[in-house]
Amino acid sequence: MQYALPKAPQFQSKEAMGEIAENYWMALLRDVPFSDYGANAVAQKAATHLTSFGGDFKGPKVGNAVTTDTLFRGDLTGAGTGPYLSQFMLWDVPFGAQKTPAQVAFGFPAFQDYLVDPAEYLKAQEGFVAQKPGPIAPLYMRSGREVSHYVHIDELFQGYLNACLLLITPPKRGGFGASPASGNPYGTSATQMGFGTLGEPNFKVILAEVSTRALKAVWYQKWFVHRRQRPEAFAARIHFQKTNQANYNLDLSNMDPLLQLIKVHNAKFYAGGDSFLLPMAYPEGSPTHPAYGAGHATVAGACVTLLKAIFADATFNDLKVTPIERDAAGNAVPHPEYNALTVYGELDKLAANVGMARNIAGVHWRSDFAESLKLGECIALNFLRELAFTYNEDVSFTFPLFSGQNVTITKKDPDDWKASDFPCGDLMK
Repeated sequence: MQYALPKAPQFQSKEAMGEIAENYWMALLRDVPFSDYGANAVAQKAATHLTSFGGDFKGPKVGNAVTTDTLFRGDLTGAGTGPYLSQFMLWDVPFGAQKTPAQVAFGFPAFQDYLVDPAEYLKAQEGFVAQKPGPIAPLYMRSGREVSHYVHIDELFQGYLNACLLLITPPKRGGFGASPASGNPYGTSATQMGFGTLGEPNFKVILAEVSTRALKAVWYQKWFVHRRQRPEAFAARIHFQKTNQANYNLDLSNMDPLLQLIKVHNAKFYAGGDSFLLPMAYPEGSPTHPAYGAGHATVAGACVTLLKAIFADATFNDLKVTPIERDAAGNAVPHPEYNALTVYGELDKLAANVGMARNIAGVHWRSDFAESLKLGECIALNFLRELAFTYNEDVSFTFPLFSGQNVTITKKDPDDWKASDFPCGDLMK
C-alpha cells in the first residue's frame, strides 16, 4: 500500500501567490496576540488583502470574505469556534503526580525576525549552522511568536500526548475527565476496565505508533515525489524580481501594498537596501528538506484522528470544565463561549494550531498543512482498522473526519476487507 498527496500549487499560480501573501502577513502579525486581531489595523489589512485573491486563497471565510476571526485558522469543522488557540494548548498538563506548565521556555526574543538580509538568507541556503534556541522567560502561548517556538523544538507527538493526558485525568487532578468512546466495551462495564488494551497505557502507546507511521509516509512524499520549495525560497524569488536582479515571471500585481509593508518591517533588521524577503522566526530558516507534505501536519492529522476514535465527544459544559484564554500575565481567564466548545472541536483546533504554527514561523505553506492533515487522517484510519483486528475485545470506532463526515471502523478479519473499508482510498495507490 502506498500513500499519496495531490500536486502542490504550481510555482506561478495565483494560489501560490495567495499562500505566500498569507505567509508574509503571518510574519507581520507574529507578535500580536490572536485575541487582538479584531482591533488590529494590520490584521484588518491582512483579511482584506487575502479576500482579494477570491477562490485562489483557500483559507476559511465568512461568505466570500476572510475576516480577522478566520485569519490564519484551519478550515476544519471545529477550528473556527471560540478562541484561536485550542484548550489543549492553554492548560497546564497533569503528568502522573506531576504537572507540566503549558508554557514556552525556550526560543528567541520577541520582535526579532531573521533572514531578511540577503547575505544572511544565502548563508542559510548554503547550510550555515545558526544559533540554537535558548532559555527565555516562560510564556503561555498567546501569539504567533510563542506557537512558532512551540513547533520549533516540540517532541513528535507532544501536543497529542498532552491532550490525551488532559482527557484521561479527572478534573480534581487538573484534567477534563472525558469518557471513553462508545465502541470501547469497557466504557459501560461495572466490573472491568481497559488497561493494556483499550485503556490508558494502550492509548498513550498507540499515539506514539501512529505518529511514527505518519512521519515515514510524509517523508517519502517530500523526497521521492514532490520536492516543493519552502516559502522563504519563494519569497527570495519575489525579492530578486522586485530588486531587478532576476525575473521569474511572477505576477506581483496584487502584492505591492503588502510588499511595501514588508520592506518597512525588514528595514528594522537590515539597513543595506530594500528587502522583500520573508521574515523568518528562526535564524536557520527552514529545515533542510522539502516543504510538501508537512511532517507536523501529517502527525497532527494522525494523532488527532486517533484521539477522536478513543474518546467520546462532549461539550466543556457537560464535562463541567470552564474553557479559558490566557491574559498578558499568563493568568487563566474564563472564556464566555462555555457551551460552544467541544472535545472534538478543540482536537480539530489543536491539529490546526500545530500545523498552521509552522506556517506562522515561515517554514510551510497553507496547502502543506491542509493536504498533509488529510494524509495523517488516512494513515490513522488504516491504523485503526488494523488495530481493531488485534484486540480480543469486540471493539469499534465511530467518529467524525475533519470534513465532518462520520466514519465507523469495526473489528474485521483482513481476509474480509473490502474497498469500502478504506475510507480514504483517494490518498492510496
